[in-house]
Amino acid sequence: MTREEIGRRLAKLREQLAEMVGVSQASISCWEAGRQRPSRRTLAGLCKTLGMGVEELLALLEGKQ
Repeated sequence: MTREEIGRRLAKLREQLAEMVGVSQASISCWEAGRQRPSRRTLAGLCKTLGMGVEELLALLEGKQ
């Protein structure tokens, strides 16, 4: 698999996650880059969608796991 293929797959996953949680892809990019954190409401939706607890997700967003 090439870098371009991986990039396209990751973009599609971000698009799907954004749609499922009700946020923009730009928001997800900001969380990934550490420029912003999701709101409490969004955090709850993310946890439900991803099947993980709040502490676990926050640790991932903060780069601790």
